[in-house]
Amino acid sequence: MKTVHPTVDSKQVWVDLCREDATAVQYCKTFLQICVESSVHERVLLDDADGREEVKEQSIKSCRSLNTFWTKDTHSTTAAVTSQRHTDATSSST
Repeated sequence: MKTVHPTVDSKQVWVDLCREDATAVQYCKTFLQICVESSVHERVLLDDADGREEVKEQSIKSCRSLNTFWTKDTHSTTAAVTSQRHTDATSSST
């Protein structure tokens, strides 16, 4: 996200997303769109019947694979943001 929105604090976006902030939702939609668009990779064909040895394929082809990607990403992000917020709250209360 930093290359598209270099001034955006991703941890704050995550907190704002939990608060259902419209801007945070849009940032996440943009992030997912970029993930889908950049999931293209080249694959070598074993049978080159059409004359090509390599084809470009998209890794994220369906809502299910996008959901799997999002779920893996959100678990690690939630843990990181929650841990940081807990640390900030603990240090400010002492």
